[in-house]
Amino acid sequence: MNLSTKQQDKKLKHSGLSTTTNNFDFTRLHQYLNLHTIAFNRQQISKTSRRYSVLKSLIHDYYFRLNRPVSVATLITETGEPSKFILRLLRKGVEKGQYVKSGTEYLPSFKLANVISSWFQQASVPFTLQSNRFLIKSESRSWRFIADSLSLVGTYWPAANATSCVVINWLMMLEMTHEAPLTPTILSEKTGLSKSTVSNVEDHLFSVGYLDRQQDPLDERSHRLSLTLPDDHRAAAQVLFSRYSSTCD
Repeated sequence: MNLSTKQQDKKLKHSGLSTTTNNFDFTRLHQYLNLHTIAFNRQQISKTSRRYSVLKSLIHDYYFRLNRPVSVATLITETGEPSKFILRLLRKGVEKGQYVKSGTEYLPSFKLANVISSWFQQASVPFTLQSNRFLIKSESRSWRFIADSLSLVGTYWPAANATSCVVINWLMMLEMTHEAPLTPTILSEKTGLSKSTVSNVEDHLFSVGYLDRQQDPLDERSHRLSLTLPDDHRAAAQVLFSRYSSTCD
């Protein structure tokens, strides 16, 4: 083990994260988080409702990875959400030209496929063009990762909104890779959220005990952030990140 690896392990132990990151494909994890951020900031994935975000991410996973239509029954099974809530989302999608209804099933529209292909390109997620009704296909499990990570936060913090989930995911990632000091400015750059939005989320996470902040020793005008998730939440998040970024897939 070289010196840099020892230093990273020491930092990971200090943050409470597992040190078993040798099998992590951080490039893949970056793709997933970048896609989450792009979709979130384009508002196709709801900016506030975590429940809507889970549903939309699952719909995208069915369309663009599994190449299968979705139905209300499928989404009820996947999420446990009531049929009225799911139908409302699907009907809005049809009205906006994102989905096409065929009997009891819903398919992606050309408009949605075009948008998703653009997001895949921006996030460097590989995909292929097709001549069938789904139009594009990606083997990446990015949408499933987004849905599962949103659901995980909801398990431990039911009142969390989609914004908080995006911030928590990026904080986890930055802690694991130690790319840069965890400052509000870095977080704003990574998430694409405005500084005022980051400040609001930061205050909320701090108020519920999910975040700690200390003055930045290199800049007295700024401060550094660190996640203080409950141990069971942190452990579950680590397992989820490992499952979706393992090089052993």
